[in-house]
Amino acid sequence: MKKFRDLIILDDMNLVLACDSAAGIGEKPCDEVFADIEMVSYYAAFVPIAELLCARSTPMVLVDTLCNEREPYGEKIIRGIQMAMKDAGLDEKNAFTGSTEENFMTKMTGIGVTVLGRGIDIRKAQKGDAIYAIGKALVGEELIKYRDKAMSMSDYIYLKEQDYIHDIVPIGSKGAAHELAEIEAHAGLKARIVNEDFDLNASGGPSAMCLVTMKPDDFNKLNLKKDVNLLAFME
Repeated sequence: MKKFRDLIILDDMNLVLACDSAAGIGEKPCDEVFADIEMVSYYAAFVPIAELLCARSTPMVLVDTLCNEREPYGEKIIRGIQMAMKDAGLDEKNAFTGSTEENFMTKMTGIGVTVLGRGIDIRKAQKGDAIYAIGKALVGEELIKYRDKAMSMSDYIYLKEQDYIHDIVPIGSKGAAHELAEIEAHAGLKARIVNEDFDLNASGGPSAMCLVTMKPDDFNKLNLKKDVNLLAFME
């Protein structure tokens, strides 16, 4: 057993675990941010599924741990989660289990999601690779407004299937700078930044943007209808 970034890898069983949580955002009276709960729960499931896809693992089973009552609020949360599962090609009925809070009425949203994947193929950047940011850093209302610019489930599935791509790293709340450092450490190389206008510290929200590494000559093979920005070269 070992850890890689936010993943737990069970080598002997060829299994990988990823998880995410969301709280204080939704439709409950004490939530800090009011937002459509089905969209919130969709992205609570989207994030760990995307993490598995970026490790070239195949998501198999999803478990939710909801800190809210099932009727009626929890059912909305489950609908959002199952929409994400469907987009990822998971059986949203048989590959899904979880728990809800049935002892107390709740006043704030609380969602936990764990996803189990099978297989793993973590690649690393090579000397001379270019690093590109794909998608757009979007959080909260911006994500709702510009969702078509964010990375989608089908985008992550597409990247997983491209042999010419080395690293695939989703960008979360710590921004691109943190993920660049992870890429450098994994490869034992240094990234030479060539795009000074790009905000490396902006939160990527729920994996709305990701970094990929590849040979510059392979860039024209990339076929995604998303913003792509060249950030750096590996040296």
